[in-house]
Amino acid sequence: MNRRANFLTGCSLAILAAALVWVPPRESVVKPADSRAKSLIRAAPGADRVRADPNSSGGLPAPQLSPHAPDSNEHDLWIAQRCQAIESMAWENDDASLKNILAELRNPEAEIREAALGAVVTFGSKAAIPHLEDLARTTEDPAEKLSLLKTAENLKIPSATEYFAKAKKKNDLPQGN
Repeated sequence: MNRRANFLTGCSLAILAAALVWVPPRESVVKPADSRAKSLIRAAPGADRVRADPNSSGGLPAPQLSPHAPDSNEHDLWIAQRCQAIESMAWENDDASLKNILAELRNPEAEIREAALGAVVTFGSKAAIPHLEDLARTTEDPAEKLSLLKTAENLKIPSATEYFAKAKKKNDLPQGN
């Protein structure tokens, strides 16, 4: 029994160490090569999902749109690169990254919205909650609305650090032997 517990503890520590050492690669965002490429931007499926009212975005930048034709390989590559860039932003700890991630929740591309929602969870900022709730109110897709609301609810749960800080203020910490 003791050998098994030691083995499981060792495996857990190895996994934890690997997770702490791994850093996702930084990707640059693909930009149009010339003004002619900008004219190729077409509305992707779901483009009507992006809110037209600039005041409803809460001061967020506009989501980045693909400069490529929707059915092209370049478009698919651009989406993959944009998703990686969004995932990289999730590990930053600054307001600009959070705003860019939140802006991508209004992107017409479902894959990018999904990556942005995952990045919001990874970022873990409670500042995202009002944006998620606002977006859930305006989203037509019931599954996406549910995902937005669940993410907002999960962000409301206090972290272990917040829990222990609050318990310490109340002198309500469990006493160890």
